[in-house]
Amino acid sequence: MDLYSINYIHFGAPKQWYSINQRDAEKFEAVMRSYFPNDHKGCPQFMRHKTFLASPAALEAKGIKVNRLVHHEGEFAITFPFGYHSGYNLGYNCAESVNFATEEWLDIGRDARKCNCAEDSVMINVDDIIDAIRGGPIEDEAPLTPPDSVGMAEETKKKKKERKAKAESTEKKATPKKVKPQAPVRILIDALIVVHALSI
Repeated sequence: MDLYSINYIHFGAPKQWYSINQRDAEKFEAVMRSYFPNDHKGCPQFMRHKTFLASPAALEAKGIKVNRLVHHEGEFAITFPFGYHSGYNLGYNCAESVNFATEEWLDIGRDARKCNCAEDSVMINVDDIIDAIRGGPIEDEAPLTPPDSVGMAEETKKKKKERKAKAESTEKKATPKKVKPQAPVRILIDALIVVHALSI
């Protein structure tokens, strides 16, 4: 479904990640189709099987930059739609991951194609989500618009103005505080981000 994912290592050994830039997704898919032509013929969405790997050196020889990252305990790794990635643990650890979507993802999800050859293939009916956001059924192929532009624009503008006025009045009264620097964020070229967890 081309979702985002967030991954966290609670404790233990690090994880080695490989990823490609989202801009290289189509080129990567073409290379993988050339490496696995019979699998592609059998299932146009064969990459969703998550059983196909290619050597980073072979991909780089085809002009696809492969990013490498070591993900450590106490860090989050976030992957993005079309940021193909793979990885493996460098030892025993306790890690957790979950897929998630943002409102901007809805158009991506609507265009996502399902693998029909696997019984447990995941498919999300994005139109049901959009329907729930809008508060009613949608017409086929209706353009996707954010909720505040569907009959709620004026109310939203009014609330934003009230929040802004309240924030400005609070700013004038408040004394500036010193802000402690946040934990560092390492970005791995669009496909993968690692964030150190903040202790609370």
